[in-house]
Amino acid sequence: MIIQKRVRVRVPTPGSQRRCYDGCFHPDDWYFQWTEWTDLETTDNPDRIKFWKDLNDYAVSARGESARAEFRIVGT
Repeated sequence: MIIQKRVRVRVPTPGSQRRCYDGCFHPDDWYFQWTEWTDLETTDNPDRIKFWKDLNDYAVSARGESARAEFRIVGT
């Protein structure tokens, strides 16, 4: 089985009418979007996903919600 991961990234709003000044968009011109699922590891242990979720919970407690990720198991 394969454990996959995805994270939220901040991207500019498509078709924004506001201008970008010095590489910066207005704060209202951003939104969050989930990335595509990527393979994290291959394992035979279905409890291994708990390790990744616990590790992510620790990262969120230390760095905030911007560190939040989702995990899933693909295949059996």
